[in-house]
Amino acid sequence: MVSGGRKRSTLPNVPQDSTITPDWCAAAHQSGVIVLSCGTFGNVLRFLPPLTISDELLLEGLDILE
Repeated sequence: MVSGGRKRSTLPNVPQDSTITPDWCAAAHQSGVIVLSCGTFGNVLRFLPPLTISDELLLEGLDILE
């Protein structure tokens, strides 16, 4: 479960329950979105879209993560 978000930046991070982070990473990858787990407790999803990404492709990726 997502517990919150961090301030807006080029490296958006989504803190969540560390027990489900690996499952989220695997599910995102199977859907074509690459995310990384990070943080002291491995409870943060990190994704970094390219600066040149189109709005359409960015929204598609965010829809997959949602």
